[in-house]
Amino acid sequence: MVQVETFAQFGVVFLLFALGLEFSLPKLRVVGPVAVLGGVLQIALFMFLCGLTAALCGAKLSEGVFVGTFLSMSSTAVVIMFAQDGYHPKYMTSTL
Repeated sequence: MVQVETFAQFGVVFLLFALGLEFSLPKLRVVGPVAVLGGVLQIALFMFLCGLTAALCGAKLSEGVFVGTFLSMSSTAVVIMFAQDGYHPKYMTSTL
């Protein structure tokens, strides 16, 4: 079990390193405010929807909020990897 956890941690480190290599400071300054607003709205929406779903299903609200936060973070990484791999149509590049 320890080996799996170690490999998982290395995977996260390499994923974050690969994402960091793609950043450009001039581009980040241009899209920064929009990206921050979009990220905050995404996290808040996921937390709200998962918390509401948990409350309706009889689970604790805190568990739903935790799952919503986790899903919002993982979905961002998945979208970035799909965008880098080219699994999106070329005309949708501006909407990503």
